[in-house]
Amino acid sequence: MEQGTINVIDFLLTEYAKSTALLSGRKFEDVVNELKNSGPLMAFRQFAVQYLDKNRPSAITHAEMNFVIQLMNMQRFSIAPDRRIVPGTMQSSGAIPITGRETAREMAMNATGMKGDMTPMGGPVDLSASMPAFSYDQAGPFQGPDRR
Repeated sequence: MEQGTINVIDFLLTEYAKSTALLSGRKFEDVVNELKNSGPLMAFRQFAVQYLDKNRPSAITHAEMNFVIQLMNMQRFSIAPDRRIVPGTMQSSGAIPITGRETAREMAMNATGMKGDMTPMGGPVDLSASMPAFSYDQAGPFQGPDRR
């Protein structure tokens, strides 16, 4: 596994623990310990990690602001929930506007902060400066020495 990454199951459990701690005013470590003591949750975690270890990703495709992953057992799932668009309505997926007079070039300029000549507002940007990266520890709080 790439340095600094954890599996998707532990990533989501960690984010859930952070959110729960923030909303309840409790310590993160207390929430993690409570979750670790939840038998059904840890049984699901163990099943999910073992399932994804056995049925590893074999293909990834991009579809409407989402990714679809196909596993080696030919099962497919998306990363994010589907956006619910009612058939027969003019609900935008966000990909392009369905009303208004904004052109694709204007949309790009508005979204990127570019001027008409497609240079960043305020002049050139130094892209050589490194950005601080956020990453999880190799072993998240739900991963033990006996777990992958």
